Amino acid sequence: MIRVGIVGASGYTGSELLRLLAAHREVEIAYLTAGRHAGQRVDSLNKGFLTKLDLVFEEFDPVVAKARIDFAFIALPHGKSMEVVPPLLEAGIKLVDLSGDFRFLDKGIYESWYKIEHKAPALLGKATYGLRP
Repeated sequence: MIRVGIVGASGYTGSELLRLLAAHREVEIAYLTAGRHAGQRVDSLNKGFLTKLDLVFEEFDPVVAKARIDFAFIALPHGKSMEVVPPLLEAGIKLVDLSGDFRFLDKGIYESWYKIEHKAPALLGKATYGLRP
């Protein structure tokens, strides 16, 4: 059994991922974050989980994540993932980032495309993008 967390679990991508993982026999959902919904029960936002999950959204905290999970999915908008990925990696947590923050190898291309500064450019060449040739 792998202990999994979803950072950004209340949005569309996070909710769909949560739905899929909740049905997986080898996954224990152990950590869910949702900044503005922290403290709320998952079933208060997503009625589909009413009888399946007794979980509460939390604020992101890499120390808590390290204590509870083996693997994280990051389901945050671009520009936000780059803030949470470095501390999770430093904590030794393997992860999949579903945003575009680590999609490009080059900081300049990222910044040209997204019109924001990349805050973790040292990680750009270390990420593997699934559709990259």
